[in-house]
Amino acid sequence: MSLALSFVMAWSVTKVRFNPFVGSIALTHAIVLSDSNLCKRSIPDELLTAKVFAESFSQMLAKCIHLIIESESVEQLSIRVPHEWRNDIAKNPENHSGRVVYRFDYMFNAQPEGLWAIALPNVGQNIAVFLNGDLLGWGGSFEVPIARNSSNPQLFTISNGQFKSGANAIDILAVSYPPDHGFLGNVYIAPLEMLLPAHQRYTFFKQTVTGVIAVVLLISALLMLALWWRRPDESEYSWLALVILCWFIFALDQYIIKVPIGQANWDGMILMCRGVMCIAGVLAVHRFLNVQEKYHQIEQWVLITGGILALVILLVSWFSPTPLYKNIWSGLSVIGGGYIFSMILLETLKRNDNLSYLLGLSGGGVLTLALYDLLVIYQLRPLYEGFYFHYSAPIFLTALSAVMMQRFIVSLNETERSTAKLLQLNRELENRIDERGRFIAKSYETIFELRRKQALVKERARIMRDMHDGIGVYLNSILYQLKADKLDRHYLKESARCALDDLRLMIDSLGSVSGNVSAMLGMFRTRVSSTLEACNITLEWRVDELPELPNFGPEKSLNLLRLLQETVTNCIKHSNANVLSLSAYVQIDQNSLLYVVVELQDNGKGFLTDAPSKGNGLLNMSHRAKKINADMSIVSNERGTRVTIRLPVHED
Repeated sequence: MSLALSFVMAWSVTKVRFNPFVGSIALTHAIVLSDSNLCKRSIPDELLTAKVFAESFSQMLAKCIHLIIESESVEQLSIRVPHEWRNDIAKNPENHSGRVVYRFDYMFNAQPEGLWAIALPNVGQNIAVFLNGDLLGWGGSFEVPIARNSSNPQLFTISNGQFKSGANAIDILAVSYPPDHGFLGNVYIAPLEMLLPAHQRYTFFKQTVTGVIAVVLLISALLMLALWWRRPDESEYSWLALVILCWFIFALDQYIIKVPIGQANWDGMILMCRGVMCIAGVLAVHRFLNVQEKYHQIEQWVLITGGILALVILLVSWFSPTPLYKNIWSGLSVIGGGYIFSMILLETLKRNDNLSYLLGLSGGGVLTLALYDLLVIYQLRPLYEGFYFHYSAPIFLTALSAVMMQRFIVSLNETERSTAKLLQLNRELENRIDERGRFIAKSYETIFELRRKQALVKERARIMRDMHDGIGVYLNSILYQLKADKLDRHYLKESARCALDDLRLMIDSLGSVSGNVSAMLGMFRTRVSSTLEACNITLEWRVDELPELPNFGPEKSLNLLRLLQETVTNCIKHSNANVLSLSAYVQIDQNSLLYVVVELQDNGKGFLTDAPSKGNGLLNMSHRAKKINADMSIVSNERGTRVTIRLPVHED
């Protein structure tokens, strides 16, 4: 059903004609006179704009017609229009120059009034129209390659008074190169308002619609190339772009009036495009139907044979434009089109869906108009009815758009299904991740609780060890003294004070200031200030802004405080100093390492640092400095003692 509908639709396109209002006068009888090289083959376009010339353009045309009509050697034949030249050329090809004059005689009983016109909806290539010897107009350039008006309907106005009462001679100079393209279709005269609407409608069909088709084809070809560029693995788009590009050239052939190259070269290119279009169409259809592997040998044969024939036909048409080659090549092209249509039809029968019906509709319409053009080429249809293959492009593009839309919808559905599946997998993965996260969080809480308990046990053990090593020593000493027969109250007092100081240091080290050296020094100042004042020692305080010491916990804080406490105790007991300076600042060494430096310096009598044996106090201080990974140096002379402690800010 869709196939029959496509044939009917395509055939109806070939029935579009120039239909003037009833009452228009059709000139059907004429005398035709063939030029035998009396006129110039080419009239330069520059003659129309030249300021100085021997003969004007209109004079040259009028002289040409006059020479042909007045020549005794020119044979006069009575013909009926429409009239084609192909049959005349076949009978006597050597004597046809491609220039013919048609003379129409029409009798008016009375001079017509108003504005009239003469319409020539179908002409072979170029024409010039004269009325009673006056030039009415012409169809474009007479310079080779001449203007082509086979798809450009002509209408020339006739001023009031140009028609006269009685006999009127209408002379039409028709020129066509090559001559076998020449013809003259129907000729109408009537008042302008009777011909103009039909001329406008027919011009819209022949010119405007063709131009729009050409533009749409070019855009479609570019879109196919863009698709191929984006998806190079899908080669059907490249072959399809070549098909549409050839189709664009066919439409351009019916649209342009003056070809940019020689007429023979142009005809050769059009002829070659027919073959290239079929070759590319076969390859494109195979790939769209996904049968290229099955018909691989056919594709090779088509590419090699078709390519060679296309090149041969192109060269032959350039150098020897014999109609036989055109007829053979056009027939082969239609056979290729029939193969493409049969492939599409088989696919239509297999799928049996709406898209397949649309493909069948497209293939039937394209093949119908291609066969019609072939009938015109084989002289089975009149040449003046024109070619219609390019009008099948909208049918093809509609079907192609539907196929591309279906592909897009299928891809979109696949994407949506993939997206939905991916979302489901994501949700499952998220659930697994959440479950695993909860498990890890629970495990982390368990590990954290275990570490907290271990840290608590470790800290308790450290505190117990510090109490045993610090306060415990002093308490044992006090107990030992209490058991003695004679009490040394001064020793007991000193031991109790030391135990109390050590307890305070332990309390300070357990605070929240671990790692904050400035805060630790501040608390240390609070602890020792009263003791130094009681000993008449002035404390000089110079502490800069200091950075935090990472990972400097309570144990290291306690050792630092004990180290400072030991230094102050030595100052009080042994130095006889009256000033003690405590300074803290930041130092950067030659390796760009950052240190916090704490210095305590007194103005006492000093001691010998290189003595053979050192007291337990200095040994304890060195031991504590190593435990906190600090560098400690002691410098002492008769001007006092300086203890320097360097703490690394970032430990390796």
